[in-house]
Amino acid sequence: MKRFLSLKRALHVISVTALAVLFLFFLNNLLSDRSIFQNLFSTKKVFVGTFDVGEDNKEISKSSSRAKEYSASLSANVITKKKVITKTSEKIASVVSSTKISESPTRINPKLYIQEIQAGNEVGALNEFVRICNYGDPVSLKDFSLKKKSSTGREEGLIADQWGSLKIEKENCIYVANSSAILSVSISAQWAKSHALAEKNNTLLLYYNNTLIDEVFWNIIPKGKSIIRESVTSTWHVKS
Repeated sequence: MKRFLSLKRALHVISVTALAVLFLFFLNNLLSDRSIFQNLFSTKKVFVGTFDVGEDNKEISKSSSRAKEYSASLSANVITKKKVITKTSEKIASVVSSTKISESPTRINPKLYIQEIQAGNEVGALNEFVRICNYGDPVSLKDFSLKKKSSTGREEGLIADQWGSLKIEKENCIYVANSSAILSVSISAQWAKSHALAEKNNTLLLYYNNTLIDEVFWNIIPKGKSIIRESVTSTWHVKS
């Protein structure tokens, strides 16, 4: 009998508890906007990671991509300017013992060049001479002429017809001089005493058939000294 009453009481407690749960469930649904069916069968989705914010995000992505492409195009079209330096042709020049000398030989046949110059000494045109050398084949001097040019640009003939039948052999030299010069070497031709070479700012010109083949300018030649170069490609200097 006692066991029956105990079981009956337990069933009563369970029934009351179940009714209480049902009551609370229905009360919750009355206060909610969702139906009982939706609450029973709905599931919640949880996203982990990057959320898609819709079309605006796509536009931002497209804009970013276009910006990167534009930046890349700018980088590809950058022009780096390089300064290019060129050197124009100029006369060979050197300065030795306060003497500036320049020459501009034209490398044509026949190959004659002016090797040594002395513009007189303390008493004037004495010992004034020019040495001309040949670094090519033997050549006759009949078509050559020697001129001087003053600082004003005026040219005066020194030697032209005075050559006669003179020839210069290969790798040989000749001396030409002022008619008043007294030299210890053989003189092949002379120019008039009045055409003395100036010690300062003077130029010698060597022509072949009226074509300039050698030109030497000096700003000063020391008195009693000569300027010389050992070969057509050597540097001018004052002879010791």
